[in-house]
Amino acid sequence: MHYCLILLKFMTFLRNSSLLLIIISFLFKIDAAQAINVLEGEASEVQVQTVIPDHLMTLLEKEKYIYTLDSYKNIVITIDEPTAGNISSLQTIITEMGITYRNYGLYVHIPVSAGEFSAKLEKLGLRLYELNSDAKTLTYLYANGRNIPDINYAYSVVAVCLLRTNPNGAKEALVINEPQKTISNLVGGCLKKGESPEDAVVRCAREEISVDLNKAKLKLVAVCHTIRADKKSYVEFLYTCDEFQGQPIADGIEARQYTWAPLSELLKSGVKFFEKPFSPIWQKLLKGEFKDLEKGAAINRNKQAYQRFSFIE
Repeated sequence: MHYCLILLKFMTFLRNSSLLLIIISFLFKIDAAQAINVLEGEASEVQVQTVIPDHLMTLLEKEKYIYTLDSYKNIVITIDEPTAGNISSLQTIITEMGITYRNYGLYVHIPVSAGEFSAKLEKLGLRLYELNSDAKTLTYLYANGRNIPDINYAYSVVAVCLLRTNPNGAKEALVINEPQKTISNLVGGCLKKGESPEDAVVRCAREEISVDLNKAKLKLVAVCHTIRADKKSYVEFLYTCDEFQGQPIADGIEARQYTWAPLSELLKSGVKFFEKPFSPIWQKLLKGEFKDLEKGAAINRNKQAYQRFSFIE
């Protein structure tokens, strides 16, 4: 414990220096770019925990691909001089990802000058994701079942706190265990293009836990605006709903497990479900901590919450 305190003080002293990033990358075996994302980018509650399966790792290393993982554990491959052999190997990698690395995307960077290679990538199911005119690269994406929003618009996500009253008259909320996240969470996901937040909530609940929400009974709790480390922005809508049909069934992909948690327990600071802390941001919003702040509340340095809506008393 004594050594841990010394290390903590040392890291606090160095928190604004590049040396801290080197320490973090060494201790947690992540590269410097990922360390920067942890410190300055996505809020800690959306960081993910997983490792590439051994067989998939073997395939990547066999082809000597230059690859990294982004902060969401999507695989990012850079091919400086594409060849016909890359197509067969990428096909093998994509097939393996569909078996052992589901719900994580594959990004492939190629030079703009290798444009004829694009048609071959598209035949594999990849789509053009981004053109970087400065680096003169094209980025292609294989989503692998994951809903990855297009990069050229500020996308939106939704979450819903599903409520019920148990036989004893106490309120309970549904909490899910998402295998790729370090927190226990509410049901939710990204909006599709042209989809309203309410329709997205209904769709996500049906896909993840097989229940049909009464859209008319959705209550908007809060709206959050986040600026990511890459300066892309997104908006989050948080709802509650106490009317639905069907018994929850976890889909095993987005929701590995679920539990009905007593609301009084859910709102306790530091509470854990599935051995993971419950999302502290959702918890604060469900408690109505920012309801009196007309101009919103800075939840952290990259997230602003607006809460002039219904909330849980």
